[in-house]
Amino acid sequence: MSLVPARDAYPWRLRLVHEGLRALTFERPGRFLRVDPIGGIAPDDIILLTGGWPEQVDATVAAVRAGRRPTVIAAPELLAYLGGMGALDGFPGPVSLDGLTLELAEAVEPRSGVAARAAAAALSPGRALLRLGRGAKIPRSTPRCFRLTLPDGGALVYLNTALSAEAPAAWVDAMVARWGGAEWLLVGMEPEQEAAIEQLVPRFGAKHVILTDLVSEIRRGLRLPVGLLTPAADRLVSRGVAAQVFVSGAGLRYERV
Repeated sequence: MSLVPARDAYPWRLRLVHEGLRALTFERPGRFLRVDPIGGIAPDDIILLTGGWPEQVDATVAAVRAGRRPTVIAAPELLAYLGGMGALDGFPGPVSLDGLTLELAEAVEPRSGVAARAAAAALSPGRALLRLGRGAKIPRSTPRCFRLTLPDGGALVYLNTALSAEAPAAWVDAMVARWGGAEWLLVGMEPEQEAAIEQLVPRFGAKHVILTDLVSEIRRGLRLPVGLLTPAADRLVSRGVAAQVFVSGAGLRYERV
């Protein structure tokens, strides 16, 4: 007998699961949201792709090719790429699905992240082959961040790895004005960006700040430096910010209000 609750009787308001790499699952009553999934896609999952690196899209490509007709939220160029392989229900956002409202915005990936991923592609011929699908390469796609609003009005903002010393001031100002005051703020932290994140995170005025690791597994495999989340979280807490860390294999659960 399965120990996983039926989705229509899910006991928690929201549960976040970090599956590794950039793959996050947002569990709640109803359809689950899968961000950059790396496997195990269920028929009723809502998939959100925040970029076009192979590790972000491979599992969705497999679902499309298998004829599962997944529901996918992504940049138009990625939807077109996936649509060339089979049927899907694609949405570029903003969109409301199963009581969830999702808004997307473009983000800027720090140069350290771009360099690490380029090195990964160069060092692994297999990774280059994964970019091929029916003779077409995965299109270049600007990374996305997003705001998720639950049926009860609770909002979660995911900033990808865009919050850094390289983030344009005008972009940060616009995001604070547009998406500030959310209940949850998820921030992916690249190495050597701790000071910038500690400075910028409080501006968003989130109730819960979650520092998450989206890059260490790739960087560690290339023997590149990786960063620690805990010191930055501790310093934010010392300033009165309710911050916590969220690493691969971890889960965070929030009770119903």
